[in-house]
Amino acid sequence: NKVGISWDAMRGATRYQIFRNTTNAAAAAVSLGTTEAGMFFDRTAVAGQIYFYWVRAENASAASGLSAPDTGVRAAGS
Repeated sequence: NKVGISWDAMRGATRYQIFRNTTNAAAAAVSLGTTEAGMFFDRTAVAGQIYFYWVRAENASAASGLSAPDTGVRAAGS
């Protein structure tokens, strides 16, 4: 019922912003929100749709570039 992604912690980061797109085009990706954890569960993913995800580390004074893309798909069913 969701897609889970995880990443290694980045020194100095206080939060991570997660982006998603249905194509491998980071410039058009939409933010899904932020988390302080090293993982995120996308509960809004549509079953059967392949998504591309990017993560950006942030703190009060800076933000990293986007990560390399990772793909995920929500399975049909429960």
